[in-house]
Parts: sequence; C-alpha cells; structure tokens
Amino acid sequence: FNYDKYNATDLCGSFCIASSFESRQSVDDFHPSPNNLTTGSRKLMERNYFQVMGNILYPQVKFVLCCPLDFYREKGKLIVSGGTGQAVRIAQHFDIPVICIGELGWEKELETVIDNL
Repeated sequence: FNYDKYNATDLCGSFCIASSFESRQSVDDFHPSPNNLTTGSRKLMERNYFQVMGNILYPQVKFVLCCPLDFYREKGKLIVSGGTGQAVRIAQHFDIPVICIGELGWEKELETVIDNL
C-alpha cells in the first residue's frame, strides 16, 4: 500500500487533508502505544481524528455508531481495539456519544441520541 498516494490529491479528489497538528497530536494523546506505530499506521490513526472531529469540508460528528468485533466496558467507557478504538477514544474524550451495536439496548440509546440532536 502506498501511503504517499493515499494522501495525494489524485486519490482524494480536489481536496484532501493529510495531516494537521491536532490529528498528529491525537495519535499521541489517544493511542495506547503511539511509539510502536509505523508511519503508515500513524496516518491511518490520524484519519480517525478527522472522521470524528471533522475538517474544513465536514462538521464534527454528533455521535459514533460502531460495530467492533471485540469490545468491553471499563469504568463506563467502551474499550475497542484498532482504528475503531482510536475513533471511540477520541469521541469519548470530547463527550461525543458512542453507540456500540453489539451491546444490548443499543437501539434505544441510538433513538435517545437522535431525539436529542
């Protein structure tokens, strides 16, 4: 996989946000082991920041709906691995509701979140 082309405008259309101070910092702030990530993996983790927090073209999300294979709760926080986990950690930090469709009652939780938008 060519990460240089991944962030190039020929693959992203006329505008592509490849990186920002905030997205780079989010990897260090929210990833459990940022120093073990390759350059390409860091870029993919940065992408999760923009998926949740938005950018110049898209607004911040109102909630995150996820379907992770493995998850658990610890002290009320959803714990998920991989890129989904990075997005979940960012959302939870910024008090953005996270709904996991693997949990009982997720439909009601989603309904409540949407009703409160």
